[in-house]
Amino acid sequence: MIAFTVYGDPYPQGSMKRIGKNIIPDSPKMTRWRNLVIVAARAARGSHPRVTVKRKRKLGKRTVTIDRHVCYDEPIVVWVWFYFATPPKPRAGDRSGYIGSTYDTDKLFRAIGDALEAADVVSNDKRVAGWPVTPARQYCDEAHPRAEIIVASVSEALAANLLPVTTFAEVTGKLGGRQFDNANRDADGSPVRGRDGL
Repeated sequence: MIAFTVYGDPYPQGSMKRIGKNIIPDSPKMTRWRNLVIVAARAARGSHPRVTVKRKRKLGKRTVTIDRHVCYDEPIVVWVWFYFATPPKPRAGDRSGYIGSTYDTDKLFRAIGDALEAADVVSNDKRVAGWPVTPARQYCDEAHPRAEIIVASVSEALAANLLPVTTFAEVTGKLGGRQFDNANRDADGSPVRGRDGL
């Protein structure tokens, strides 16, 4: 397991833009934030065991294979808590301390996933099996905007009982016992098969 804190203003990773043959991020703020995450993640890796993975890269017309030494080449889960500076006038719905506005949460997570891959914490951000924290965005005092991040393999998280296996039925039962997907089921409860095969 790897745990670290990144101090700075969390920023989402949006679209990329093309300039000539280069594809670059659309915002210098995002590049700055992602670099902060990379530096903090590399420092937090410490003596964590590494595995070697091979990755193909194009160099001009040639394709070369390079060895990367990463902490995880297996499914991982990433807990992230984002803390934003409290604005002078928070929106009415945000006064609880949790934020439902500002940036898209999925784009905030995207920046973290790409930074973890660039820092050689994980072989590929496709290996992130889940982001199990809700709500993940909160206000803090203005001096300490940050992100607190914990990375663990799924097997580590299950062994530590950090990932209770929850089904759709268990959650809907706790939310009032309604069956929300009745429209997609036959009278006997079996799924209706449509064009998408579900």
